[in-house]
Amino acid sequence: MSKNQSFSSVVPDEVQAILLQLVQNDIIPVAVGGVARDFLFGKGSFLDWDFEIRCKDGCDFDLPQKLKSLFSDQVQDLGFGVLRLKTPTMQLEFSLPRREEFPLELHHLNKKPLGHKDVEIILDSSMSFEESFKRRDLTINAIGFKFENDAWTMIDPYQGAADIENKIARPVSQDFAFDPVRYLRAIRFKILFNLEFSKEMNEAFAASNLAVASDHYLLYESTKAGFFPFMRQFFDLVEQHKTKIPEEWEELKFLQYNEMPALFCPPDQLLLQATWQGPWTLSDLGKLERFLKLRRGRAKHFVTGKDFVSDFSEIDWSDKLSKWKQTAWIDLVQDELFLKCVEGHKHFDSWVVAEEQLLVELYQKELASFIAWRSIFSRSLKGSEAFSKNQKADEVLPSQRSIYKIYCHLKAD
Repeated sequence: MSKNQSFSSVVPDEVQAILLQLVQNDIIPVAVGGVARDFLFGKGSFLDWDFEIRCKDGCDFDLPQKLKSLFSDQVQDLGFGVLRLKTPTMQLEFSLPRREEFPLELHHLNKKPLGHKDVEIILDSSMSFEESFKRRDLTINAIGFKFENDAWTMIDPYQGAADIENKIARPVSQDFAFDPVRYLRAIRFKILFNLEFSKEMNEAFAASNLAVASDHYLLYESTKAGFFPFMRQFFDLVEQHKTKIPEEWEELKFLQYNEMPALFCPPDQLLLQATWQGPWTLSDLGKLERFLKLRRGRAKHFVTGKDFVSDFSEIDWSDKLSKWKQTAWIDLVQDELFLKCVEGHKHFDSWVVAEEQLLVELYQKELASFIAWRSIFSRSLKGSEAFSKNQKADEVLPSQRSIYKIYCHLKAD
């Protein structure tokens, strides 16, 4: 079976029906970007469909208006010649052929960095595939499958299919260096598809300038590639090619030599696992906290929890509980470990329940002693009646009430 024939097997019936309607109205759709790339790599969920659309030869009409007339209120105009079509189960994006023009020559880029938005977009439904695909970052992303006459035809003006087969990351053109996001995307694809950088790719990195790049894109691209492997690769490249980066990114260089595995999870979970598995100081974790845009104090919160877990390890909590049950209030209130447990209980009760559950799930073997401790010093405390009745008899000071509450809880078991 040819690539053209087998591509039809991944096209959902719902998408196929929409494309047939387009073709019947003289619109030729070309599946582009991730869906074409992932198909050729043999992986992907094929849920996000992007199309470049053209008028059939000999036709001349307003493509966006035509699309809106066919699908009415299902179509959302995103600007820059991009339209989104929402269906009950997915969304499709249609764009007009375009090229990108940048406001300076490549050799000036070192002195005048460009941002992601410093580009002029030229729309032209009559331009060739070679011209419109030139705006793509990598050859592996400059592939399309055109649907016409009930058949699919692969469009590959930059030999991206060969680079996929040979696992090579290669830029489509020198324009790669103008957009700092492409630098980051190239690293993501290298990691996800186990690619090697071509000679042209390294030349493009050397010409790039990320000095005004946005935190948003570094965070977005890195988390889509497991974050920690991405940061290793990123800072290696920055060092190798002497790439200029924003000053605030410099403080993340401690991540260059990390040995953490790829983690595909939300930012707060990244910080949690960095705290538990990584070798970093609170100062380093605070820098990571800021980059991940988390609430101030989260790093210290997790480090404090880790310290408590360390303090509570290698203790026979069953034996300790038995002894404490036989200990009078006046003596127990002097017990340093008991007082540490009261502090630990207060701290872990401040954790989000799901956060604590994740910690236990991830590190169950390492946290056996903590789990035993938490089964005693749980979120739900008993002994409320004794707490109310016996404070006067036990001469509990106002400052000791929270400690006494734990004491009554232990006695109630």
